Amino acid sequence: MQNSYENNFRELHSSALFNRDLLCSLVQHVQQTFIVVDGLDEIPEKDRQGILLELVEISKQCPALKVMISSREETDITRLLQSRAISVGIGMRNKEDIALYCKKEVSLWLDGLDLEDEVYEEISGLIHCVTDNSNGLASMKTLWITLLTSKGMFLYAKLVIDNLKDQPSLDAIRREVRNLPRGLDAA
Repeated sequence: MQNSYENNFRELHSSALFNRDLLCSLVQHVQQTFIVVDGLDEIPEKDRQGILLELVEISKQCPALKVMISSREETDITRLLQSRAISVGIGMRNKEDIALYCKKEVSLWLDGLDLEDEVYEEISGLIHCVTDNSNGLASMKTLWITLLTSKGMFLYAKLVIDNLKDQPSLDAIRREVRNLPRGLDAA
């Protein structure tokens, strides 16, 4: 590896083919290698195609290499990978994991604040009981369920909780809890 770096410095920084061959030669010396690409849909569409095609070529050249791509469903990604990959839809199957994450994050946040008991209880109560109108029905649900209304996305839950943590006052927290963003783009 060191020799390849020293002897081929220019190619290493300019040639995708050289880098692909180098990666494949490294992979041949280990039992299993995984490449995980998370959030491919967050990359501009014009750049995704090149990345996907390169990953396809790498996986053809290196049979010991396994590639996992995580993404929301996008037409260009589906089109490029449909005959080359196995698609596993997560959908809402991760809602329990998101609920656990939310509970832990909020508990750590509140426990880390120097709050009087009544303020702690009020914030905790606000967060645990918010009105959710996402289905057109006004009903009392927990924040955890509300966070799940955005297609079970961890990023949405994280952004909402981070936003709550950034609020400078109890009044600001009240406003935010009562006006949760609808979906990832609004968060």
